[in-house]
Amino acid sequence: MENAIVKKYEKIIEENMDYILNLYYQFEDKKPIMLYNIQEKRIYAYPPYEFIADQSENSRKKILSQYEDAVINNQIVIFIKDSENKKLMSYTFDIE
Repeated sequence: MENAIVKKYEKIIEENMDYILNLYYQFEDKKPIMLYNIQEKRIYAYPPYEFIADQSENSRKKILSQYEDAVINNQIVIFIKDSENKKLMSYTFDIE
């Protein structure tokens, strides 16, 4: 079941990648963390360290590491927020 959810979220990101990157490029110099809210069908660009600070203590180190690796490798970190299923999942993609 979990694998099906992961695939579903990846598909949503792929379907919305042009919109996600369009917003990302508006703030590219700040290297934002992107969030796609499934229920709202909205994309947000967050200042990375503010976003990380708002997460649980257990998640902060993991997200910070993922973000720093992404910046080094010219990648983008995208979160999917699914309030209905109580999920917040992160993905890293190459910047095109």
